[in-house]
Amino acid sequence: MSLCPLLSSIPAGTYAISAAQLRGIEQLLPTSADAIRTVAFPASRNITVALKHMGRALAFPEWYGNNLDALMDCLCDPDVLAPSTEILLLTDVANIHTPKKTLQTLAEVLVDAASERCRNGMPLFILCTDPLPGLPPLPEK
Repeated sequence: MSLCPLLSSIPAGTYAISAAQLRGIEQLLPTSADAIRTVAFPASRNITVALKHMGRALAFPEWYGNNLDALMDCLCDPDVLAPSTEILLLTDVANIHTPKKTLQTLAEVLVDAASERCRNGMPLFILCTDPLPGLPPLPEK
């Protein structure tokens, strides 16, 4: 069961969210640092810089290689991203200046990571405030 009532009837997964949905979620969230983790992307000239920022923001281990394979490994590893983390909020994704195909691959990795965590009993909502190619919108209740 999700810590946020707005998400309680929606399956865990990766979604694009609107500004209104973001405001609603933020108002209902408890102040648990472990339950929700946020990554606000600064302007990045490529995906490697953006992934490096994400690794720092989420305190990924030294072996994290700032690439999409390592991102998948870290998001799925309960020793890296705690099982108690229920929401990963990604903001300012539009600041990542990289080809659309690379953003689509990033979206696929995020979808796969959320699915893998669910299969392993660690449901995770990955919510993006900016649309990524191929991400479905968060369903309305």
